[in-house]
Amino acid sequence: MRYLASTLLLAASTAAAQAPNATYSDAFEVRRARRDPVVTYAVRVDTTDLVRYEVTMTVRQAPPVTRLAFPRWAPGAYRLAEFGGYARDLVVTRDGKPVATSIGTDGTWLLAPEPAGGTLVARYRVTFPSPTAAASPNNRNFLTARGGLFDGPLTFAFLPGYERLPAHVRFDVPASWQVVTGLAPTADPKTFFASSYDVLIDAPSLAGPPDALHVWRFRVDDVPHRVAYWAQPGAAAFDSARFVLVADSVVRAARDIMGELPYREYSFLFVDGAGGGLEHLNSTTIGARASALARDPASAASVTAHEFFHTWNVKRLRPRELGPFDYLRVVRTPNLWWSEGVTDYFAEEILRRTGLQDSAAAVRGLASSIESWLNNPGSTRVAPEQSSRTAWDPPAANAGYSISYYLQGALLGELLELRLRDETQGRRGMDDVMRALYDRYAGPTGFTAPDVERTANAICGCDLSPVFAAHVRAAQPIDWARWLGLAGWRLDTTRVTAVDSAGRPRADLRASVGTFAGIGSAGGAAGNRPRLSVPGPHTSWYRAGLRGGDEVVSVRGRPIATPDDWRAALAGVQPTDRIEVEVLRAGTPVRATVVPGTYETLRVRLADLPTVTDRQRRLRAAWLRGPAASN
Repeated sequence: MRYLASTLLLAASTAAAQAPNATYSDAFEVRRARRDPVVTYAVRVDTTDLVRYEVTMTVRQAPPVTRLAFPRWAPGAYRLAEFGGYARDLVVTRDGKPVATSIGTDGTWLLAPEPAGGTLVARYRVTFPSPTAAASPNNRNFLTARGGLFDGPLTFAFLPGYERLPAHVRFDVPASWQVVTGLAPTADPKTFFASSYDVLIDAPSLAGPPDALHVWRFRVDDVPHRVAYWAQPGAAAFDSARFVLVADSVVRAARDIMGELPYREYSFLFVDGAGGGLEHLNSTTIGARASALARDPASAASVTAHEFFHTWNVKRLRPRELGPFDYLRVVRTPNLWWSEGVTDYFAEEILRRTGLQDSAAAVRGLASSIESWLNNPGSTRVAPEQSSRTAWDPPAANAGYSISYYLQGALLGELLELRLRDETQGRRGMDDVMRALYDRYAGPTGFTAPDVERTANAICGCDLSPVFAAHVRAAQPIDWARWLGLAGWRLDTTRVTAVDSAGRPRADLRASVGTFAGIGSAGGAAGNRPRLSVPGPHTSWYRAGLRGGDEVVSVRGRPIATPDDWRAALAGVQPTDRIEVEVLRAGTPVRATVVPGTYETLRVRLADLPTVTDRQRRLRAAWLRGPAASN
């Protein structure tokens, strides 16, 4: 029965594999039908005014459109960002004559009706909230005299209903600046091509002069890869050869997992600044400070592996609900635990298999993730499918609990890997599940929650439905001893009072404000008020009446404009102190007094069982270095 189920799945997967070209003519880029609109964009930077940049959108053979829009969110970042709010001074003309505009109820611009034909031109200036926001390097968007990062959803307006039109983009930037992007190059080094609006906004562009923007290249399977790094003035020097080798190693390990590289070329765009990373079809943007790379050139390895593995999981193998993209409304899916969290699992797998993480560090990392899960009461209150659906919402949607679908999915990936290896005597694991899903559902189809479960069952040759029912659709406690025992580990836990570095009881300061990381990021952009993050009802901050998403005005009488202000205001706070906090909630001032008190935390360690069998050692070896290591 195990053999039959797997064979049926693999046969169906092969039949549904995506062919690059269905016919000979498909090998040539079909730009448009003869009468289709022709779209071009020009992005112009004026180095005397670095709080904004100008964009001109030109549409020849213009359709009879009545709306112009910006995305309300960016793929990969499941939060409303309202990018259109940063476009100022809009002027629209048709054949040189002004077109009246107004703001619609959905945030789009309404255009006075005009018949089809002629040339429509829309000019606007993308404006940062403040000079500080513009000049704060991050992995989403910034602009300085030494370069910048141009984010697609923030930069490019579109005509709703015409997202499939191709477009050219020209960057009018200082002559010394080079532009590195995933967009298709042309004969002009500062003009690029996108086959659709979806592709256009999924390809950020990093620009700067050669002394700021450094570019290295390598090949895997003869496919070209670029590593671009934009450095701040006076940035710390780091071992660039080792830094690039990390990216090379990640690409090779991911290729070994998935079997192929599904792109023509790939660009890693690193910025000496804040932020995590964001995935794109053939590129990624990652914040990696030079000071951290100077200490350890592999310090960005984990986020690099995560964003790169998205090349398969979510960019090509996506939840059905996420395509085709609807940029003007919230799009919910129960599958972010898989698309994001299981990607985290594979990122850690890649680090293990490349040797970027040794066995001791890998075990400590797994213990740390379990510790985070056990210390969050939301783990047994909010199911992974629920946390995925409510990614857009404040914690109030889950009774105040904040639980990360990244963490949930990563740990579910670990549990499924151990179970699959155990059931199949090490022959199959999560690699096989991901490949089978990819072969069958990559491309326009997308996958559903039942598809994941059915595929896992088929690969396992066993019934994993109880696992999905208990730990994916529900939030039942996980029997860690049972699962870890498959690899010969036991879980040692100790409940202690949290203490500071001097051994004194630590005040409950389990609340934070986000690091500013660009417009559209979770941390927001400098110039906007920092937003509060509160883990849940188990903290003193929640009990004092504060909620995640509150805009922080002041703490202990100190104005709060940055995360540094927040940390300074709370420096030296003792458990019995009274902390006066002022926030805005939906524009209404709210004042709260927090008496932090102390709190307990659970410490977790993985150790060997008294007797570790050969089977358990083989499973552990497969977990650490891949199935070949268990032979």
